[in-house]
Order: sequence, then structure tokens, then C-alpha cells
Amino acid sequence: MRADALRMLGCVRIATVRQIAQVITAEDRDGRSYVRRAMKELAELGLAETNGKAGKHPIWNLTPAGQKALADGDELPPRPKAGTGAKAVRAGFGPHGVAVTDTILAFGGREHLTDWQVEVNHAIKETGLSFNTDAVLAWPTRTSEVRLFELDNGSMSQARLAREVWDYERYAGHRVWEGARCGVAVVFDC
Repeated sequence: MRADALRMLGCVRIATVRQIAQVITAEDRDGRSYVRRAMKELAELGLAETNGKAGKHPIWNLTPAGQKALADGDELPPRPKAGTGAKAVRAGFGPHGVAVTDTILAFGGREHLTDWQVEVNHAIKETGLSFNTDAVLAWPTRTSEVRLFELDNGSMSQARLAREVWDYERYAGHRVWEGARCGVAVVFDC
């Protein structure tokens, strides 16, 4: 259970016990007590920690040692610039990160968990375009290679949201011919 919790946090960066239990325990069981014990053990080993709450629920994230242990296990694709999520939680963005994790679980569930990355930077040097998306799902279809997800909880001004939509449109319109397929699908949840 501890290894499964580490893998999940490696994919989504931050999660509550409820979210972790949703992924790593049997679907017909409420495994939160097992997950709480596993998270306590991971914290004692210095591999996971909690730095804030979403409501009354602690938000868990990996420590740098937890990230290293996960990378050493070669169980996830390399993510060299991935942060632990601790700074975001301490800065008050924990509830937003929990909402991103909820979106990931609702959209792909445990089946496609390792196909997700969070807080991904997209930059096109030729155009000067650079922006971050909350989540990216690498799940090729006939029409796109990846899907970009941006969640706004109403804290963003309309002008900033409009700029982000424009950036997505410019990004989706940019074509790089690296093979037979290209394309991007953009999903907004406002």
C-alpha cells in the first residue's frame, strides 16, 4: 500500500487520504484507515509529509527523499522538473491541487493515472509563448496526442482567463511535424 501511495503522489503531486484510497484500495471498500496508516509510515520514513489541509482533511505530498525513492524504482516515466507540491500547499494552493487531483480521478481514474502530469510548462521558443497547464493527459486518440486541463475556481480575473484561453488557442494552432500525427485537445473547466 505504501508503494502504491508513493506512485500516486508521484503522478498527482498532492492528494488527500480519500483520493489515495479511491485509487489504491478495492472499489467496494473504504480503505481510508489503511491509507492513513500507510501515510503515517511513509512520513516516519521521511518519504511523505503533510503541509496543509483542504477543509479538515490533510493534504499529502512526497518529500524530496520520496521523489528520489520513486525515481530509483523506475516505476514512473522520468519527470526531472517535478516538484513535491509542498510549496503550493504551504502557499495556500492546496485546495486547487486537490481539485486537480479530483479531476484526474474523475476523468481517468486509476486506469490512466501514470499517463498524467501536473503543472506542465508549454513553451514555443519561435513565438515566445510560455504557459503552464494544471494537468496534461498523454492519451493519444485519432484527433490529439495529449489533452490539456485548466481548472479555475473563480479566483482568476476575466482578463487573465481570456489571456489563458488565447494562449491555449495559439498553442493548439502551432504545428510541429515530428511524425505522422500531431494535435492538441484543450479541455476547460470554469
